[in-house]
Amino acid sequence: MPSPLLILTNQLTTGGAEAWVVTVSAWFAAQGCDVHVAATPGELVGKLSPRVTYHPIALRDLRLRVPLAAAQIGALVRRYRPAVIIANSLVTAWVARLANPRGDVPVVAVAHGWPAHRYAWVSRPLAIADRVVPVSQDVARRLTRAGLSASRMTIVPNGSIWPRLVLGTRRRSLRRARRWARVRTTSSWPTSGGTSTKRRSTTSSRSPVVWSRPIPTCASP
Repeated sequence: MPSPLLILTNQLTTGGAEAWVVTVSAWFAAQGCDVHVAATPGELVGKLSPRVTYHPIALRDLRLRVPLAAAQIGALVRRYRPAVIIANSLVTAWVARLANPRGDVPVVAVAHGWPAHRYAWVSRPLAIADRVVPVSQDVARRLTRAGLSASRMTIVPNGSIWPRLVLGTRRRSLRRARRWARVRTTSSWPTSGGTSTKRRSTTSSRSPVVWSRPIPTCASP
């Protein structure tokens, strides 16, 4: 499992996604990973493992402040050179991509779920991530019905640990970055910060992969 890891969430207040960040970041840190968490401060900051490095960056209610947040996350990317960025909301997935427009650091978006009426709005924009990780079969099914390709998803139920998934995502991203480097010599650099339009197909008959096998350790590449 590559290290360091950069985990983003809107805020560290009480909530399911926030509790996930506290729990999963502590697990990765306990395995020896260099883990960094960036989020708007909240009461759960004190619950982070002492092995986790916390960066107080405003990632809640961004609106016109998205470029500023992307610049701040970009500074962390350049300083710590994370192997993977794990985003825990749609907005943090976009911030992560804008902070890393060449795509040499893969973005994994964890889909914790939304109110039923919001799936139609979030599903297609989530394709900005290299891999979308729904936390349940129900979330994956709703995203698929709303238009996100099942082939872009790997279901990791809450309570599962998924370092091998992240490693595989990084390898795919590095292969894509090398392809882009070759393309750049004859054409303009892709502006989406992700894969090409062809790669971003939103229709697929494939079912999402379900991942649940734990891997016990991680180490720097």
